[in-house]
Amino acid sequence: MLKAQARALLQLVLVVAFVGGAAMTVRWLVETRPSAPQRPVTEPVYAIKAVQAQAAFNQPMITVFGEVSARRAVELKALVAGPVVETSDRLIVGERVSAGEVLVRIDPFAYEGAVDEARANLVEAEAQRTEAVSQFEATAKDLSRIAEQVAIAERDLERARDLVRSRNVAQRTVDERELTLVQRRQSLEAAEASRTVQAARVEQKQAAVDRLRWRLRQAERNLEDTALRAPFDAIVRSENVGLGKRLSTNDVVAQIYEAGGLDVRFTLSDSQFGRLSADEKPLIGRKASLVWAVGGTPVKATARIDRIAPDVSSMSGGVAILARVLAADPATETLLRPGAFVSVSLADKGFADSVRLPEEALYDGDHLYVLKPVEVDESAPDAREVWRLNRVAARALAWDGSEVIVDAPVDGAWVMTSRLAEAGDGVKARIVVDDGPAPQSDLQSRHGAGGSTEGVARKSLSETGAAGERG
Repeated sequence: MLKAQARALLQLVLVVAFVGGAAMTVRWLVETRPSAPQRPVTEPVYAIKAVQAQAAFNQPMITVFGEVSARRAVELKALVAGPVVETSDRLIVGERVSAGEVLVRIDPFAYEGAVDEARANLVEAEAQRTEAVSQFEATAKDLSRIAEQVAIAERDLERARDLVRSRNVAQRTVDERELTLVQRRQSLEAAEASRTVQAARVEQKQAAVDRLRWRLRQAERNLEDTALRAPFDAIVRSENVGLGKRLSTNDVVAQIYEAGGLDVRFTLSDSQFGRLSADEKPLIGRKASLVWAVGGTPVKATARIDRIAPDVSSMSGGVAILARVLAADPATETLLRPGAFVSVSLADKGFADSVRLPEEALYDGDHLYVLKPVEVDESAPDAREVWRLNRVAARALAWDGSEVIVDAPVDGAWVMTSRLAEAGDGVKARIVVDDGPAPQSDLQSRHGAGGSTEGVARKSLSETGAAGERG
């Protein structure tokens, strides 16, 4: 029993001694290890791209999409009923027809007979009117004679009364003269009534003549409408007629649209419409370029804005614009068709004293980074110059594809066009170019002339610090 306890105590002492010795050895190794050399902290220099800004008059382009539509499109309908006896050889889908060309002719037999009948009725009515006029004129002459007879009878009566007063004739003579005057007056009244009747009869006959003249014109018009003609130079969109087919009034014969009369409809956003409306150059009359991407060779044309939609589109949130396609090239006019989806480009509002830059140059939509030289890097093979970034406020005026037009005081300065996450005031950068020499400033020119790099760098750093204090 005592031997087992002694053996366990000895084992415990040996374990403690081993662990303690190992800990002391590790501590000694850590304390006596050689110290690693410390790398000096250096400021990072980022490789960037830059462009030199130039203030000028810049006018971006607005590019939207629109749809070509026919300026005038009509449905040709049969104006009279009847069987078709003739159709034009060019009345087929896609064919071009000329203004006034007969497209469909309906059997004119019944309509020619209607014209002859209307003309005969008119001749008869005109003869009856002539007869009524003659009777009216005869009645007017009779009335004039009876009026003379009344005047004579009145004078005879007056003379008889004078003779009665002088006792030269008897009273019976006066009575006879009065009876004669009464008879003449009755005849006059009857003649006046007859003239009124004859005048009314003349008006009736004239009304009948006017009505039959209208019937004749209507019959002639129906006869003319048996030939359905193209109202203008057009292209046939669809047709629904053939020889022998019986047409009823208002049956659709064909659909056509005006050849060379194409419009393009596109929508401008509220901001785009506002800029163009506020520009000195009016929106109406502006030219636009059209491109229809079809096949290997796109179809190009020019359009002129001549109308603005009366309502704002609630679906697209913009203003619809209508421009007339000006296809001077007959081949383009033949290729371009209603329904084509085209790209529309037109000049936006111009901006004077503005700067055009790649869109990557604008940070957060309100500032740029201008490069200022500070030193020359001797380690670079071509002794490239090191620059520092300087933040400059900028206001985006318009976007033009992958470029942005800004209002910023950076004329002639080098502006960073790289997207740098660490971008900020004072960050060092080196301009890299794909080909050609790197841009040089006065600092690098002085260095190349033989000055000391260290001295030039120190001088430039002091000038930069002074400039920062003045800013």
